[in-house]
Amino acid sequence: MNKSKFNKVIQDGNIVIPLYILKYFKKLNITMDEFIFLMYLYNKQDNLDFNPEKISLDLNIDIMEVMGYISTLTDKGYLNLQVKKTDNNLLEEVIDLSSFYEKISILLINNEEIETNNKGILSFVEKELARPISSLEIQMIEGWKNNNISDELIEKPICELNYNKDYELLIAVMLSANTTDKGVNKVTNILFKKYQSLEDLKNSNIEDIKTIIKPIGSYNKKSEYIKEIATILIDDYNEKIPDTIEELIKLPGIGRKCASVILSEIYDIPAFAVDTHVIRISNRLGLVKTKDPVKIEKELKKLFEENTWNKKHKQLVLFGRYYCKAKNPNCQNCKLQKICLKKD
Repeated sequence: MNKSKFNKVIQDGNIVIPLYILKYFKKLNITMDEFIFLMYLYNKQDNLDFNPEKISLDLNIDIMEVMGYISTLTDKGYLNLQVKKTDNNLLEEVIDLSSFYEKISILLINNEEIETNNKGILSFVEKELARPISSLEIQMIEGWKNNNISDELIEKPICELNYNKDYELLIAVMLSANTTDKGVNKVTNILFKKYQSLEDLKNSNIEDIKTIIKPIGSYNKKSEYIKEIATILIDDYNEKIPDTIEELIKLPGIGRKCASVILSEIYDIPAFAVDTHVIRISNRLGLVKTKDPVKIEKELKKLFEENTWNKKHKQLVLFGRYYCKAKNPNCQNCKLQKICLKKD
């Protein structure tokens, strides 16, 4: 399909391209030919029976080209062919554009010009379309905004750091910086069996602490943090873990991410901890456009309902840990592949 045919099809009024979709063309990772073909299908969304002959006639291309575009756009995750039953119980093949709507919905939600709530998004789309939004479009936009992201993969996410007492989690989270939860669990299993109270940790031999936690790295600094945290909790907080971000980040080795984990796990206070996994996943899925942890936390809090923050941040962490890894992500078996806009 060449450019002159595109122009004629559009000029004849067979294809109308909404401004809100056109402005995102460059982010869709498809050619202009594929985009026009997709827009033709978009304009036929109320009648998407798979009819290569009809598409061929409408676009003035041969059937082999039609099949080529269908195959390419299917591989790129923008459409699917499905078999459905008619009212007469006959089987017919139809074109499903739900994957395309999901991608556009994500781009809309990330638009900096609009409010990050359903009403603001829907109003924006209606303005761009100059018509009411279809029920399918509403479903896709609201479905992503209130989505069950990662629920299919990680329905009941949990904190994977082992602990029995609140202060043990605080220390474990501090130790987890730049290492794995698995590695932390190995050393804390030894540490907390030998030193069974904050008083024990306060009075411990720092060289012994270093020996125990040496396998996780940065053990010199982290061993000092353990003794300092124990001392501060005993002297200043009556052995109670602070329950605000402001107080928690005053503790040695505790940053905003660690503090958010503590609030979420110990006090069930809505928080959104942003670690390296959350940074990577939120960018790959197009949820944010920055690597700044503070900005990411702010954007994700706007995107998700407050009562889901504790669950969502753990889902993103575990999704990044076991599926969308930094190296060799398991894209082939990922159920979120169709909405993944940004791959490293």
